[in-house]
Amino acid sequence: MKHRKKWAIFVGILIILAIFIFSWIDGLTFMGVRTVSAGGIEDLIAGKQQVVRSDILDELLYFNGDKAAFDKDENTFYIGQSQKHSIFEGTISCPDEATRIYIVSDDYMKLKKESLAESHSFQLYFVAEDYYTKANLVFVGSSIMSLKLDDGMTFDPATERIAYKVQVYAPDDQEMNYYTIKNTQAAVRYTATDGRISLRIYNKEYTDTKQLSLLGMTKTSNWSLYPVSDTELTGSRLAGYVWNSLCSASGDSNYESESGYVEVFINNSYQGLYLLGRAVSDRNLYLTAGDYLYQCKTDAYPTADNGYYGYEAKFPVDDTMSFEPLTAYADVFTGKQPVDILDQDNFISYDFFTQITCSVKSGSQYKYLNVI
Repeated sequence: MKHRKKWAIFVGILIILAIFIFSWIDGLTFMGVRTVSAGGIEDLIAGKQQVVRSDILDELLYFNGDKAAFDKDENTFYIGQSQKHSIFEGTISCPDEATRIYIVSDDYMKLKKESLAESHSFQLYFVAEDYYTKANLVFVGSSIMSLKLDDGMTFDPATERIAYKVQVYAPDDQEMNYYTIKNTQAAVRYTATDGRISLRIYNKEYTDTKQLSLLGMTKTSNWSLYPVSDTELTGSRLAGYVWNSLCSASGDSNYESESGYVEVFINNSYQGLYLLGRAVSDRNLYLTAGDYLYQCKTDAYPTADNGYYGYEAKFPVDDTMSFEPLTAYADVFTGKQPVDILDQDNFISYDFFTQITCSVKSGSQYKYLNVI
C-alpha cells in the first residue's frame, strides 16, 4: 500500500513537472513572437474557425517595423538573415491589436545555419477572438526585394514602365554595416525576351529621379535585376567583372563590378533569385584615355572596304573616334600584320577574357581593346 502511495505521488510530481515545462515553453518568445508547443496551439485554437486569409496576411506580419515579404501562392513569409551571425536577429510583430501571432516551437530555432541552408519552414498562427489562420515562415541568407503596384500612379504606356512601391531588405548592408530596410518607388520595366527587370528610382511624387544606394552599392537611379537562371545575362555581368579585374593593376576598387543577390517578390508572388546591379553597359568598364570600345553586330572582320559595316565605335565619344585599333587587331588574325603591333599584355588579357566568358548586351557583342 505504501509503495502504491509513493508511486502515485511520483506520478503526480511528473505530471506537475510536465505541465510546468510545457507552460514554460509556451511562455518563451522567438524574435518577439510567443512560442507555443504543438499541443499548446491546439488548445489555443480549440473552438475557433480556421479561415484562409492569404489576401490580407501580408498586412498582419511586420519585421523590424516594415511589412515582411509574402508569397501568397505558397502562403509563406520570407525574412532575410545575415549569415555572419549565429543567432536569428530582428523583431516580428503584428499591427492588429485584435490578433496575436504564435510560432510553433521548433528545434531549428537554435540552428540558424541549418535553417538557412535548408530553407526550413516554421509554422505561424494568427489567432483572433473567434477565428485563426495559418502561414509558413522561411528565413533566407540573402537580401530580399519586394515590388508592389503603386495604386493611383501610372506611366505613359509608350515608356513600357509601371509604377511600383519598392522595399529592399538587406541583412548585410555594407553602407550602414547593419540590417536595413529601404522603402522607395520606381518606374519598372520587364523585358520579356530575357526576364530582366529594370528599375528607375523616383522621389515620392514621381516628379524626378533620385539616386539610391542598395545593398551598400554605389548610388544610382538606374538598377537592373538579372535572373540567375539566364546564362547570357549572368555572362554579361561576369564579363564586366572579369575585364575590370584584368585591367585594374592599380587595385582601384572602382573597377569592381558591384552586384548582390536578392530574392524577388512582385505583388506578393515569389519570382526567384536575381542578381541586382547597375545596368550592364560600357559605363561598367570605367574606360579611360587610350581605351577603345566597339559594338559588334556581325562576325565579319572590320574593314574600310565595307565601311566597317556591323561595327559602331562607342568610346571615346569625340573627334578621336577611330576604327584603326580594331582594324589592327583584326589584321593580326588575317595575317596582314605581325602580332607585335599590339601590346602583348593587353592581347593576353583579352584572349583570356574571351575564352572564359562572352560579353553580351541585348544580343550585340562588345569588342573591347586597349592599345598602347
